[in-house]
Amino acid sequence: MGGEFRTAYVAITMGVALMLIHYAEFYHMTADDRIKQQQSELMTDALSGVYSRHAYVKAVEAFKSSTALPENTTVFSIDINGLKAVNDTAGHDAGDVLIVGAARCIQSVFADSGPCFRTGGDEFIVLGQMTQEEAENALLRLADETAQWSADKQIKLSLSAGYARGIEHEGFTIEELIKKADQAMYTAKTNYYKQNGLTSRGLHYAVEP
Repeated sequence: MGGEFRTAYVAITMGVALMLIHYAEFYHMTADDRIKQQQSELMTDALSGVYSRHAYVKAVEAFKSSTALPENTTVFSIDINGLKAVNDTAGHDAGDVLIVGAARCIQSVFADSGPCFRTGGDEFIVLGQMTQEEAENALLRLADETAQWSADKQIKLSLSAGYARGIEHEGFTIEELIKKADQAMYTAKTNYYKQNGLTSRGLHYAVEP
């Protein structure tokens, strides 16, 4: 009788031990999955679906690890015109629609040229590899995408864009090239507001010399 009890006790103990081992393996697997999911969420902007500001910081750090910018490095800075006016008059849901629309238009044009990041409320950066001709053609395509998107919506999308190419700014760091692209975008935005006020449609762009 005592032997049978000991045998049963050992069996139960081994069974519990195996359950704990399997549970531990399962827990670590799901923990790894959670980590991967969290990393993915950090790298993706929740609203627009393009890369996040966190991913942008990582990308800039990767550029900084190189002694020189890759050939044909081209930075685009793109911003939505009149977003505050839309938020104030039509509500933030309408503003979110514009942000998502802008992201889709930009992604459609630049997906094969380099990653697109949402770096702020209505601010986007593309870190691309393009020739001068490809950059100009990309802006034309972005204008078409913006117009087509606006044609199907009650609210209209207007973008200001600027770009700068590393080959034209020898010795620049990636941060300096981004600053040049930002300056070009702000030039385009200033001209847009002078000409159109707070509401219009289409693409307005400039290249910073």
